[in-house]
Amino acid sequence: MNNPSELWMRRDHKHDLAFRPLETALLSGKVDAIYTQSKVFQHLQEATGKIAMIENLARYPDRRVQVANTPAVPEFTALLKLLLIVLISGVAFYSQVEGWSYLDALYFSGITMATIGYGDLTPATTAGTVFTMFFALVSVGIFVSLAAKIGAILLEKERQKTRKWADKIRHDEKAT
Repeated sequence: MNNPSELWMRRDHKHDLAFRPLETALLSGKVDAIYTQSKVFQHLQEATGKIAMIENLARYPDRRVQVANTPAVPEFTALLKLLLIVLISGVAFYSQVEGWSYLDALYFSGITMATIGYGDLTPATTAGTVFTMFFALVSVGIFVSLAAKIGAILLEKERQKTRKWADKIRHDEKAT
């Protein structure tokens, strides 16, 4: 079997629809260059001959750089809503099937989705045990995705602060 990386590199990136939006943005001037160390984008640069690649951002302070990222806030909102729906479903299920109070059901759902699992509450019914298996799989995935999105948002805010600070320094250096 061939190496998957080699197969990827042999793709026709010039005509590949997955790269069209990025290539269009670069060729239209909306984006001057991309920051990457990926061999795929290096191959795209070589194949088209029209795309500038930046491997060290410090060398290109005046270029507009497009960071390959999806909008963080809509994804955050969707994940938060999904987490709340799953949490409310867990509370409703455990309060009805296991006969727990809403507080106990919320507590158990929260510690299950956060993978803490103290063990002080456990489902007593077969239905509760089966539901918990699926609830844990779904809720842990959503919880981790939400935590990662929060981290990405905070990191992007720090990057923006750093960019503003660097731009201010550059501006002050040009003024003097």
